[in-house]
Amino acid sequence: MKKIEIGVIDNQTLFRTGLVEILNNHANFKVLFEVENGITILNILEIQVPEIIIIDLKIEPENGIHLVELIRKKHPDIKIIVLTTFYNTSFINLMTRVGINAFLSKQISHNELCHAINTVYRERIYQTEAYKDILLYSEGADIKALHSRFLVREKLSKRELEILNLICHEYTNHEISKKLFLSIRTVEGHRNNLLSKTGSKNTVGLVLYAIIYKLVEIDYKLLQISMQSPF
Repeated sequence: MKKIEIGVIDNQTLFRTGLVEILNNHANFKVLFEVENGITILNILEIQVPEIIIIDLKIEPENGIHLVELIRKKHPDIKIIVLTTFYNTSFINLMTRVGINAFLSKQISHNELCHAINTVYRERIYQTEAYKDILLYSEGADIKALHSRFLVREKLSKRELEILNLICHEYTNHEISKKLFLSIRTVEGHRNNLLSKTGSKNTVGLVLYAIIYKLVEIDYKLLQISMQSPF
């Protein structure tokens, strides 16, 4: 029986090696390669082309979103499964636009992951319940209505949007304070409001949120820089 050939891209060594072991122990799967960064995968794909790639969003030096786009342009037949800790239903729209075949949380069981891989191989798409819910909601709805559901531009004040833009361009609280002539405490208050309104846990979530809903003009490289920050 032919095995499904898989490539794994994840910069967390312990997680990556554990995932590879799980996949190789499955009767239907064969891991062609495992890599930790975007440069390596682009070079490998010139020689070996798997049927499915499993990728995290946090990949150096390119972030996973940009890397997915690069892979999709050069190898449109490869099916892509995003497996990440940055799992949020509001990210599903972006993942769909860049052409992924499944969007999964790293907290899923290995049985569900294996089921998702088999489903993607056979049917191209694997949809979680969260994915189905958002698609059901967005069907026939205009983009403004969808944005309103997730508290985007309509729910953010002009000042909050201004601060969000600066956050996405790597300004610290102190730098924002000086640029906008605000106290540090006021800036911190606006940042906390942004985290609350967008449902984000940290700066990474804010940047991803801003990209998804096109709230700021931002270079993908800035997303990778932000992902290196714990805040």
